[in-house]
Amino acid sequence: MQKLGTEISSPPQTGSSNELEPSTGRYLTPPEDAAERARLLFGCYRRGDANDPETYTAAIAANLALYAWDVVCRVTDPTDGIATRVGFLPTLKELREECERVKSLLAAERALLEKGYRHEGNRWIRPEVTA
Repeated sequence: MQKLGTEISSPPQTGSSNELEPSTGRYLTPPEDAAERARLLFGCYRRGDANDPETYTAAIAANLALYAWDVVCRVTDPTDGIATRVGFLPTLKELREECERVKSLLAAERALLEKGYRHEGNRWIRPEVTA
């Protein structure tokens, strides 16, 4: 199991990120790994005001588990995840919207890579055309 942090070099062995949709209700990320990433996310905020913290934590972890590991890591990343855009504990709706946004972003990035583009710094480099 991966430890807390932003590296995603060793994702859990649950299949590719395109195999299942969240609507299937099947976990793409092991629940215990999603719970660990939820704890990382909550650590990015000041003390929260969840009505029932245990239920809130379980609900966030369960929703994270519906997404592939690369999506979960990107959404919970302390340097660029949802905590950098939402200044208070996110609702389940906000979390799901962010997961869907990141899922689409990662799919677009994969499509560019498949077309031969490469990412350097903060920009995409077009593949060289050979004549």
